[in-house]
Amino acid sequence: MEHTLYRLGRASARHPWRTIGGWLLAAVALIVLGQATSGTFGNDFRFPGSEAQQTSDLVRAHFPAYGAAEAEIVFAAEDGDVADRRTAIDATLAAISDQPGVTAVGELTTSPDNRVSSSTIRYAGQVGDLGKEPYRRLEAAADTARSAGLQVEFRGLVIDAATEPTTGVAELVGLGAALVVLLIAFGSVVAAGLPIAIAIVGLIVGTALVLLTGSVVDIPTSAPIIAVMLGMGAGIDYALFVVTRFRRALAAPAGASGPERVARAAGTATATAGHAVLFAGGMTSWWPSGISSSG
Repeated sequence: MEHTLYRLGRASARHPWRTIGGWLLAAVALIVLGQATSGTFGNDFRFPGSEAQQTSDLVRAHFPAYGAAEAEIVFAAEDGDVADRRTAIDATLAAISDQPGVTAVGELTTSPDNRVSSSTIRYAGQVGDLGKEPYRRLEAAADTARSAGLQVEFRGLVIDAATEPTTGVAELVGLGAALVVLLIAFGSVVAAGLPIAIAIVGLIVGTALVLLTGSVVDIPTSAPIIAVMLGMGAGIDYALFVVTRFRRALAAPAGASGPERVARAAGTATATAGHAVLFAGGMTSWWPSGISSSG
């Protein structure tokens, strides 16, 4: 394996633009293919053969309501009490009960001080099958109560599934912090920027692979977020291993000079640190084959 990796690293250093161009073409092709064939994400998973799954199946067989998708609506009166706005509350709950997928709207429960009331909304099927539409309908139905001066909030698995966090500013801040640390450590813009650039390319390719996987099997809705976390953290870390070993090999006394010396250093870095990265990356991306999802 080390000999193969050495030859790969050396060949890549001898033909840098071909290597970079090939990776960019592969990344673009995977993105296009992933967008064209991307499937849907879900949150309903089974663990065949496990005791936990057997217990869950047994409970569902005798108690069909177990594990059903639910949401809770809470009405709060900032002044006065909720009883004064009961008409608006009843109208809101009536509108919710007529929404698609809603099987029952629970009895209204009011706090002792009459300032807060809540009700449970039950849906047919599992949370992973509902998507974001139920939450949007709930928000629309709440306008009636809000117009009457009530504060209306929602919680529950249905809400959590529809409002999962997305990537954004936090990742950009992390990239900036990583760049500053690497600049201090290496003292070179090229050496500091290379691990980040490699991590970004790896992240793009990894995200495209997640989309491709989603067209074959059901995967969690949190998979893209986890892919970003692993891609940024592990990607920079693994690239840093190779860059550090390359710089060390390049600084060591060697008989060759010029481009050949760079090629040998690249081959050495790929054969040593690259071997460890290949093994660690393969273990990180391993997915238990016994776990399957159920829609």
